[in-house]
Amino acid sequence: MKTKFILSFAALVMALSSNSQIKIFPGGSVSYGSTTAPSGGEKHKFTGDLVVTSTTSTPSSALRLRGNNVLSSATTPDYTWYGNDQTGFFHPASNVIGFTTGGTERARITTYGNLLMGTTSLENARINTVTYNYGGIYSKATYAGDWGPPVIDSETDRVNSVTYRGVLPGTGATFYVTGGGWIYNAGGIYNGSDKNIKDDIKNIDSALAKVLQLNGVTYKLKREKQNPNLYPVAQEYMGVVAQDVEKVAPQAVKVVLDGSKAVNYDMLIGLLIEALKEQNSKVTQLQSEVNNCCTKKGDAQQNRLINTTDETSTELYIGNSYIRQNAPNPFSKETSIEYFITEKNADSSILVFDMNGKLLKTYKLNGSGKGNITVSGNEFSPGMYYYSLIVNAKEVGTKKMILTE
Repeated sequence: MKTKFILSFAALVMALSSNSQIKIFPGGSVSYGSTTAPSGGEKHKFTGDLVVTSTTSTPSSALRLRGNNVLSSATTPDYTWYGNDQTGFFHPASNVIGFTTGGTERARITTYGNLLMGTTSLENARINTVTYNYGGIYSKATYAGDWGPPVIDSETDRVNSVTYRGVLPGTGATFYVTGGGWIYNAGGIYNGSDKNIKDDIKNIDSALAKVLQLNGVTYKLKREKQNPNLYPVAQEYMGVVAQDVEKVAPQAVKVVLDGSKAVNYDMLIGLLIEALKEQNSKVTQLQSEVNNCCTKKGDAQQNRLINTTDETSTELYIGNSYIRQNAPNPFSKETSIEYFITEKNADSSILVFDMNGKLLKTYKLNGSGKGNITVSGNEFSPGMYYYSLIVNAKEVGTKKMILTE
């Protein structure tokens, strides 16, 4: 009986071997679809593709192992699915794994552990994502002296980029952002300004003279410097020109990575504060001088009797010509300025100046005696102004008025 079983088993093995379907080798290893024994210590060897399914009929989806004998590609992945055999994992090179969908490589893990998405170019990056012609995410951590992770960049000249960690070459900066977009923070953006982190604190000298050399301008960015997705139409901005600022406040100007110059507008705040203080000091001094001048004139003439007449009335005044503070002050729509002129047939006017002494408007006055003019807020922009009474080319008095929104 035992001899009969052995002979039957041997006959089965020979039959299978002759048709090259399944062959069992000494030691228990099995070869499917080949008469060649498994190598490398494997117990099973499959020649051809393998489909694993739970149905005896044609499956709609099932695991498929492709029997490649060379490095595979995006169109011939090793690990795929029946009926969708160009989607899966493949082996494009030694120590490299590729991921494909629809026969197109979508991602790759390299021998160095880089994860590349949408590209096969390493760029010496741990993570590299590129989408069409717009930026990506990558790090150049393996480049000596270059930037550290993560870097958000674009394909062309770092137009839209964020760099974090590591020191930017030649700048000393650890964070760098460029591109067209918005930064929004409802709580505000705060800069470190504690006196305990500062040395050699000094007031800014000659601030007003420096500010007067600056020009506030409107401008539009050149098209290649704007993100066309955010700004399909050129936008108008207000600001300053870096080259102008550099002449008076070089601390506020830096040369950035593309070679152009940028302005730290925060630094200009201190300059403007000191300039305003200098301007206010000059205004206060001028007001004091005007008040003293008028007081001395009034003391000398306070007992002088002035008789002025016009066609309709005769009035008596004691004192000299004067101009009153406008009322109301501040004002938004209109305000009234009262004045008095002693001289008959005098050439008299009320002049309005801005804070820099520029003449803005002249109100011609007729006759002598008491009068008033009305100033409309529509004639000027909101701000502070001087107004003076001039009689026969001499200043009688100067006051300040404030126009609000």
